[in-house]
Amino acid sequence: MKNQFFFKVISCVLLTFYSGEAISQNHNKWCLIDFERIDVACEIYTDTLSNPNCIWQIGPAKKPNLKYVSSGKYCIITDTINPYPTNDTSYFILRMKEFPVPTSEGFAFINLSVNYMTDSDSLKDYGTLELTTDNGSTWENLLNYSGSLNVDITGQPIELSGFTKKFKQIDITILFETESTLKQFTDSVFFRFGFISDGQNSNRDGLMYDDFRFDASFINGLDERQDLNELIKIFPNPTNHLLTVTWNKENQKDAFEIRIMSLQGKVVLNQIVSGNSGKQLIAVDNLPSGLYLFQALQDGRAFHVEKLVVE
Repeated sequence: MKNQFFFKVISCVLLTFYSGEAISQNHNKWCLIDFERIDVACEIYTDTLSNPNCIWQIGPAKKPNLKYVSSGKYCIITDTINPYPTNDTSYFILRMKEFPVPTSEGFAFINLSVNYMTDSDSLKDYGTLELTTDNGSTWENLLNYSGSLNVDITGQPIELSGFTKKFKQIDITILFETESTLKQFTDSVFFRFGFISDGQNSNRDGLMYDDFRFDASFINGLDERQDLNELIKIFPNPTNHLLTVTWNKENQKDAFEIRIMSLQGKVVLNQIVSGNSGKQLIAVDNLPSGLYLFQALQDGRAFHVEKLVVE
């Protein structure tokens, strides 16, 4: 029954997105939810099972403080006109469909960014952001995450309570290191956005979100030249200054490319190194702290992929 939780008992509102896909060594999928058009790759559900009077609505913002959207005409907001009620807990749920499922081992990552604005009682009324990896049986707090996934959140401090005065952005990246974990994600992982109020009427506007961007990428692992994977070593990892890369120069005599990518898919550093040198030092002290992907490539194909942590 729980495996059909989202499809049978939550009131579904299928929302706006633009989508794209590129297939090469990197398999990518993205969608943009701005509430102006409709398609099928991203879904947002208002949770009317836990609260039949769910206050999340899609429409223009017409409130005293939450009175304009991030772009276009519409947003998702805790009621488009009225202040949020007392003693209320309301959720909506976001899912990306058609994730690029890999055919070999490798690295996959998703990135979710969204603009938000808050106007609430800063003591007791607040927004929540959660993740489920088991189709809704359990939910984990992403804003204070302690689970087993590699989760990186930028945009701190996240202000889902109080008054932000303007739009702010949350940017979440989750890195997967195995095919099995990725398949679990495509089948059963959802994001849940909530707003919770106490018993005191504050006559405030609540919380609004606009312009969701959802990116999903899979980088093929070692489908060829797998014997060379064990020849590349990087250390220290984590690092905050210099990264040392070593390899067996007897087996890797040709020049190759070292590439470091952000989890948003942007190449932040690349160097061509001489294969017969056997060692390369790379300065990473100019990179922001966070998770990255280290790749060694030859002829455009990666023969080594590894997670890199910059502190």
